Amino acid sequence: MSFFGPVSHTLNTPPQRPVVQAPEIALQRKYMIAFDDINNLPDVWIDGKPVYGLVDISIDWHTKHDRPHINHFKLKHYQVCAEGEPVLNELRQPEDTL
Repeated sequence: MSFFGPVSHTLNTPPQRPVVQAPEIALQRKYMIAFDDINNLPDVWIDGKPVYGLVDISIDWHTKHDRPHINHFKLKHYQVCAEGEPVLNELRQPEDTL
């Protein structure tokens, strides 16, 4: 039995909202994030595939100026593993930061 109960099997399926097809450009990009309102759930694609079970997105990006700055990206989402249990995935760039 999953900690998440019956919800765990839906983490890799579309949420109960209109399914947004990946724009053509999402198929050409590693990561694609789209939103109309910052307070609503964004649509996210990785390698052209939609991401469900989204928990957190953090982006810290600045144009390079006189002082050094490392841009960061972090995305956390749940995905159901082969055994049917939810697993929290975390993607980072650069991988050794945040």
